[in-house]
Amino acid sequence: IAGEDESATTLLALRVGSQFTGTIGTSVANLQVNATTVDFAGRGASCFLDGAMPTVNVNDGIKNDDMLHLRGNIDTLRILGGQGTVTVNAADGELDNLEIIGAPSITVSVPTGVTSLDTVTMDSGEVTIGATGATTVEVFGGQLTYTDSATIATLEIHTDATCRYNSTGTITTLTVFGGAFDMRDSTASALTITNATMHEGGMINARNGLRSVTWTNGIVFHGGMLYPDRGRTLTIS
Repeated sequence: IAGEDESATTLLALRVGSQFTGTIGTSVANLQVNATTVDFAGRGASCFLDGAMPTVNVNDGIKNDDMLHLRGNIDTLRILGGQGTVTVNAADGELDNLEIIGAPSITVSVPTGVTSLDTVTMDSGEVTIGATGATTVEVFGGQLTYTDSATIATLEIHTDATCRYNSTGTITTLTVFGGAFDMRDSTASALTITNATMHEGGMINARNGLRSVTWTNGIVFHGGMLYPDRGRTLTIS
């Protein structure tokens, strides 16, 4: 099914079940469809969807870079399984809420150009987010990577989670309860972190040689491991 335009009709539900092994759409000819709910567990090589899809649930999928491509307006993308890559395409993309629960083999890409991301909640998987911010980001497990430019109001990192930060912008409140906030590979020219708090078991590694991070109110330190850039003077309370 490639290039079909069914956008004049809004389906109550679109279900791609685990017995489906075909392909849906292509990279240049998405299936255009609107559906209140999309449930995806397909075993085909690729699926390309474009439309208004308020709720998308991913329950399974094979290990493939084109497992599922989404383009359009999505309120909530909820991933509960799968082994491949879910991509929210940049052009005209909108994604409000991203949830990843119990899906350690999933890879999610939210490239530059996707707008209106509000919340990110994840306990597994690998997620890469481009130049879009979020109100609340909670990382309980897995690896979250930020690139390009992002503005985040609240970022929380918990035990067994890693946030790799290679992005300019602003983090208003960073709390490292456990896990790691890692900027070792960052090439970003400037990042401002207004309020930062570290707890026992957490790590902040800003040792990339750029001295490009501004810690506006210093760091409230309750324990953990801190690796600032060499030659930096930080306020720790």
